Amino acid sequence: MKDTPPSHLAGFIDTWDEIKLLSAEGFSLQMKRFCKKYNAACPILENDFMNCKSICEEVRNGLISFLQKILIRFINDKGPDVCGNYPLYSLSNFYPFFF
Repeated sequence: MKDTPPSHLAGFIDTWDEIKLLSAEGFSLQMKRFCKKYNAACPILENDFMNCKSICEEVRNGLISFLQKILIRFINDKGPDVCGNYPLYSLSNFYPFFF
C-alpha cells in the first residue's frame, strides 16, 4: 500500500490467504475521505491530491484499523462478495458514522 497513490486505490480484495489492494479503474477520489480523516494536515491534500505518489503512514494505519473494524461487520450484514471485492465506497457507506 505504501507505493500506491491514493487516487489509484478503490478498495480491497479478500483472496482467502491475504487481503490485496483493489485498483481503481482510472482515478478514484474515495481515498480523499480517509486522507482527510487521518492526515488532514497533509500539504497536498486539497490542491494536489491526484498527484500524490503514495499513501502516507498515518493514512495506511488508519485504513488498516478501519478495515479491521468494519470488514467482518460488513460481511456478516451484506454477505461475502463472490469475487472477494470490497470497494471503499461500499465499506464507507455501510459505516457512515466513521467519517
